[in-house]
Amino acid sequence: MKPWLHKIEVIIDKIIPYLVLILLILIIGEFTHYKLIQDKENIVLLIDYFIVVIFIIDLSFKYYRIKDAKIFLKKYWLDL
Repeated sequence: MKPWLHKIEVIIDKIIPYLVLILLILIIGEFTHYKLIQDKENIVLLIDYFIVVIFIIDLSFKYYRIKDAKIFLKKYWLDL
């Protein structure tokens, strides 16, 4: 893997837990503060899509390292 890709992978691995926490807050907020979330729907959707894209990039890096779909699904099925 190229050094700059490895740096991106390390950064993404470090921010994943924070993104999970932000996503959890958004999900809880949608149930408990529906009106507030509805008023800021565009911002919430943008944050949500950003988090999903980062998760997809993370899974892409993991698949790139393994390069075998069967092993990838066995090892990272929970991440999907």
